[in-house]
Amino acid sequence: KQKYKYFKSRDIEGNIKTITIKRDTLGDIYLYFVCETNENKVLARTGKSVGYDFGLKQFLTASDNEDIKVPLFFKQNSNDIKKANRILSRKKKGSNHRRLAKIALARLHKKIANQRKDFQFKLANDICKKYALICIEDLNIKGMQKRWGRKISDYGFAEFIKIL
Repeated sequence: KQKYKYFKSRDIEGNIKTITIKRDTLGDIYLYFVCETNENKVLARTGKSVGYDFGLKQFLTASDNEDIKVPLFFKQNSNDIKKANRILSRKKKGSNHRRLAKIALARLHKKIANQRKDFQFKLANDICKKYALICIEDLNIKGMQKRWGRKISDYGFAEFIKIL
């Protein structure tokens, strides 16, 4: 019974079956459309294969010497996060200004996560267009996080593998 205005970022393909409305912790509202469409076209592959090794100096080291560097999004925005944390810690607990400072900090973290996800989706798309067979090293991500900490978390290896 509620009415929502929304920005249509892309055309809706197919017949709409359901619409789900969700609000996240920041108060942003998202509309999810489930559509029935025809089958996707199968793209022709080049037939090339590649193996990737994760590293600390480079995000991916390829077997065909096309190494991929990743921008460290958390490291780039760390000064803004430090500042937002300091502002939050100065606020009185339970106050309205503390709630607003907490939302500002959450927005910064969300921005970084969105930057990382955008990079990963674009990289995965490029890799899938180039190669028919992709082999990736199996890693113990939790063990690496204990040893190298924030940098491993900033790379987002596990998320990239899911996207790929």
